[in-house]
Amino acid sequence: MKKYDSANIRNVVLLGQGGTGKTTLAEAILYKTGATTRLGQTSAGTSVLDSSPEELKRKMTISMGLAPVEWQGYKINLLDAPGFADFCGDAEAAFYVADLAVIMINATAGVEPETERFFDMVAKAGKPALFLVNQLDKDQVDFEATVKSIGAALTHHAVPFCLPIGAGTEFKGVIDVVESKAYMDVGKGESKQGDVPGDLQGRTEEIRGSLSEAAAESDDTLLEKYIEEGELSAEEMLQGLRTGVQKGTIYPILAVSAEKMIGLDRLLAFFTQWGPSPLEAHPVRALREGQEEATPLDGRIDGVPVAFIFKTYYDERLGEYSLLRCYSGTITTGDVYNPRKQSSARIGALYALRGKERIELECLVCGDIGATPRLKGAATNDTICPKDKRVMVTPVPFSVPPHTVAVVAVGRGEGEKVAGGFARLQEYDPTLQLRVDSALKQTLFSGMGDQHIDVQIERLKARNKVEAETRKPRIPYRETIQGRIDDMQGKYKKQTGGRGQYGDVHLKIEPLARGDGFEFINAIVGGVIPSKFIPAVEKGVRETMGRGVLVGYPIVDVKVTLHFGSYHDVDSSENAFKMAGTMAFKDGFMQCRPMLLEPLMKLEIVVPEEYTGDIMGDMSGRRGRIQGMEVEGKRQIIQAEAPLGELFGYLARLRSMTQGRGHFSMETSHYEEVPREVMGKLVEVLKQEMQEANA
Repeated sequence: MKKYDSANIRNVVLLGQGGTGKTTLAEAILYKTGATTRLGQTSAGTSVLDSSPEELKRKMTISMGLAPVEWQGYKINLLDAPGFADFCGDAEAAFYVADLAVIMINATAGVEPETERFFDMVAKAGKPALFLVNQLDKDQVDFEATVKSIGAALTHHAVPFCLPIGAGTEFKGVIDVVESKAYMDVGKGESKQGDVPGDLQGRTEEIRGSLSEAAAESDDTLLEKYIEEGELSAEEMLQGLRTGVQKGTIYPILAVSAEKMIGLDRLLAFFTQWGPSPLEAHPVRALREGQEEATPLDGRIDGVPVAFIFKTYYDERLGEYSLLRCYSGTITTGDVYNPRKQSSARIGALYALRGKERIELECLVCGDIGATPRLKGAATNDTICPKDKRVMVTPVPFSVPPHTVAVVAVGRGEGEKVAGGFARLQEYDPTLQLRVDSALKQTLFSGMGDQHIDVQIERLKARNKVEAETRKPRIPYRETIQGRIDDMQGKYKKQTGGRGQYGDVHLKIEPLARGDGFEFINAIVGGVIPSKFIPAVEKGVRETMGRGVLVGYPIVDVKVTLHFGSYHDVDSSENAFKMAGTMAFKDGFMQCRPMLLEPLMKLEIVVPEEYTGDIMGDMSGRRGRIQGMEVEGKRQIIQAEAPLGELFGYLARLRSMTQGRGHFSMETSHYEEVPREVMGKLVEVLKQEMQEANA
């Protein structure tokens, strides 16, 4: 692949709900531009981009696919992003490094749940984007209804730049509304230019009027002229539209059939004529040495060489790669520096990846995307640059995984191997989180949903030759007391021949305010217990608190006062007083009305307005409390608190209740008492769980 000037590079991400035809479109573009010699199909298992074992099994995109193509003097880096929420991490990374987003919409389904999420990403970032209505060759499609659904559900700033000629089996081509020209399909993604058909001339002129208005609103000077004269010249309209598209205030709507390759040449023309080059695109933000806040990093061909690792990639055949976007200067082979890790590395080779194909590159110019065999010590979100001119690009804001399971090895003695394998998988996908809860003896694995975690378990088996299964995670309850006891004796006396063991303590046990932890008071007077044995008593109490008494969870918010006791000149020892302290605290704890504390989570639930009642009812059934609500467009943001123990499986339930349109985030808030009507049954369940965990 030849070296391209930055001005002739386009970085385009394909976004959309699963099933909208993103990969089909990418495969069609690969075929049309001569990058492949046959038209790959996901359903037939011949896709260049969906080729991992997990993708072949599910016939869906799971990982970001790269498809660099050359067309009429331009290099177009296509990034095919997964369309299902469980695999959103790759979509977020692909969107971050792209300069133009294509939001694909199924013409038979209209705006779907993930369409809304992807448009939210676009609107928040302010990047240029277009809506691509696909599958217009199918039965019962309605382009105009789809256009209306975009306006109603997403934005009123979306305007058709194309109109389909015909529909279903009669879909024959598209009208370029800006040019007022028809492009009739002649096969293999090519078209023949002609006049607009008579029955579509009225609609074309009507939309041109909308385009003039949109163009005027993108520029104050044009708006003033439009208000005074009621129209813009063709050149002024074009100027205004370009400004609006680049600023992200106008969202063109185009029409295609990716499967039949109809309208493909007009889409490629849009990429090159309307899409921003890396030199025109919204600048990424970066932190320079000596700065405290990130500032825009303008892409300059002659600037300091700066590249950003947006994904760490693994392929069974190619091995590990770091995927790079060059944001400034030119990246070549040789030594580089990673300022976040404060370590040096060496680039041995640069490639363009096209599925499993590896194409050698001479260098990576400003704005280009490529790959290098994984850099030593480098990970996703790291920056590489010269050591004497350090720059750190702002990291990709990956989603926080909301679904957590406990994972256990199927085979005995393979727990460490499972944990190590999952830790390695986490390096390739930042939306995975792994942590070991030593107190509860469980390994917790968090992801974006059940499917996301299922895929990781399959990969673990394939790559590490070890099997794991998931279980409901144990909840980190805490034990505490409601009452007090003023005097609880613990006497440890043992005589087994020779020197015996003797320790005698009297404890006062009482509750502390929530969150105060533990307080130990030495109130011994008169030397009834020698001072050298006092720390042993406290140690016995602390160790018992760590192990728990009621069920086996750590004890919190307790004050213990050692106020009396006795000792033996010969038989007393630190161990004896430690045992005595343990006995006194255990017995006293059970007489102080012991209880469980449960972690409460603070939730933010975002749902379409029409589902608010269902969400509130479900939350009430989970012992949750609504803390507040606010409106954001056509959605409700519900603030709530609920016990963590009631939230397992909530992600799947929320998606089911809202037809996939709801999402939530949560964080630990505080601990509260388990209600009396719940605690009795819960204690029995937890005792059984503890026995199984310790078996």
